[in-house]
Amino acid sequence: MEVGIQIELHDEANQPMVARIDQVGETSVHLDFNHPLAGKELHFAVKIAGLRPATDEELDHGHVHSGHEH
Repeated sequence: MEVGIQIELHDEANQPMVARIDQVGETSVHLDFNHPLAGKELHFAVKIAGLRPATDEELDHGHVHSGHEH
């Protein structure tokens, strides 16, 4: 085991989880389950493709709906 290596584990429901080895001791290994970009400052360049008024349903729910997704 080596610090910085990513490994895949499974939770109690057998769902995959990715962890990074953070520290390796003689009798223990410390894993970091945070996303690799957690805590980093991110900058995005975006282009607005269009604008439309919110629907009544979107206003009631407080978020955007697209197509059949809620």
